[in-house]
Amino acid sequence: MKLSSTILFASIISTIHSVESIEKRIKVPWKKIGKKAKKSKSANVNEVQCGSVISDNVKLLEDLECDCKLGPGSTFAALTVVGPAVLDLNGNTVSCTDNSWDTSQTDFSSVISVMGRGGAVLNGVVSTGNFGIVLQGDGHHRVEGVTITKTANDGLQVNSPFCEVTSNTLLDNGLGFYSTEELLTECKGNLIGCEFVEDECPEQFDANDPSAVPCFNGDVSGDGIDIGEGSHNSVVYNNVIKNFGDDGLSCRGNYNIIKGNDVSIDDFNPRTSKSEDGITARGFGNQIIDNMIQNTNKDGIDIKFNEDDADCDQEFTGGFNIIRSNTVKAPADGKGIKIGSNNNFIVSNSVESVQNDAGFNIDTTDCDIGGNRNYLADNMSANNAEAGFKIEETNNNVIVRNTATDNKEEGFVLSVEEVSGEVRGLANILAGNNASGNGDGPDFNEKGDDAVDCTQNAYIGNNAPSIADADPACMLGEAIDLGIAPLLTLL
Repeated sequence: MKLSSTILFASIISTIHSVESIEKRIKVPWKKIGKKAKKSKSANVNEVQCGSVISDNVKLLEDLECDCKLGPGSTFAALTVVGPAVLDLNGNTVSCTDNSWDTSQTDFSSVISVMGRGGAVLNGVVSTGNFGIVLQGDGHHRVEGVTITKTANDGLQVNSPFCEVTSNTLLDNGLGFYSTEELLTECKGNLIGCEFVEDECPEQFDANDPSAVPCFNGDVSGDGIDIGEGSHNSVVYNNVIKNFGDDGLSCRGNYNIIKGNDVSIDDFNPRTSKSEDGITARGFGNQIIDNMIQNTNKDGIDIKFNEDDADCDQEFTGGFNIIRSNTVKAPADGKGIKIGSNNNFIVSNSVESVQNDAGFNIDTTDCDIGGNRNYLADNMSANNAEAGFKIEETNNNVIVRNTATDNKEEGFVLSVEEVSGEVRGLANILAGNNASGNGDGPDFNEKGDDAVDCTQNAYIGNNAPSIADADPACMLGEAIDLGIAPLLTLL
């Protein structure tokens, strides 16, 4: 049964109030979690050996370098912390001797593994190895004030609930790469003109001098921070994430808070030339708030369904995420903020200077089921290479009070097409939006299938240089009054 636009809009407004109420209740209490810590004792490097299991509070006095036994099937950790123990690195470094990439992707070794409940790693450097820090067990763990760098896989992986990851620096993580020997095997002994090299290696890779610039494999390497399916109600706050192999911060869990993080890629870094998104979220009920994302190779923020987008027979999960007050600048080859799942709330974000695509994009995903019933309000999209806001073959979205300025194509464009035997791009509401200074096409444009005469898309009270630009399509049914009085009667 199709709902009328009035009922749909009332439902979305009601849901927004509910989500804001929930958000206020789960504001982060900035206090230490886990059991009350024992008083720390100091330990020198001779007392904490490679492979040690730490069950009492320890303050490290010297650096520690270990052979972390990297390789297929390895689960070795240089140090294992069992909560509620606290490992205070005290400004020192714990590292592995190697960060070689395991192309079989079965190496689960790490520099530090945290087990039990309420463990903590504080104040130092974790460097080189496969995974940097892995949080598992019963959760309630804390990582604070740690620099994690030069891992082949994820810098920090959260695989347990109720964890806090705050005020850390993650630099040059997820740097998986093919060795020259592996490339020669794939290329049957000749790297010159090899299709595998052309597909997998960065432009800076020189087949005549393969050791000068490693052939980085970003598609299967690690993230700066990975919040796994085993995590819920965790907080990742105020971290700096710079240069990463896959995504800066990936979230596959539910009800997590990702707030105040700074995610970026340095220009022309050959080992990160194939990295992807700044922040991705595949779960539901997550909050992505007040983050800065700059210079990513793909999308700034990407909200998706579950892991395998192309498996159309799976049960799709995800949605009801809050994406609020984030700033996205200059993605190189992707969207600013991309929404591919349903029922998300995208409010008060700013996207600018996307180099090859649109600022905001709502899309159906590979299986043509996503991008529906989302709420976009009070966002700003400026100076992007394509449209400010692009809504592609998706239904029942509400786009209100957004601003699109100085984009190279339309301010707002809505596509209507037949997808998998069904006409998509119907019953969207665009109300109270502003568009000016945009390029090709009208500021508000509806395009696609000419056979669809009326699409039930409502354009109400939008501002553009001409009235025709602000109201491009016909409307079916009664006009909708979006004044405050009728809305109050619906809540």
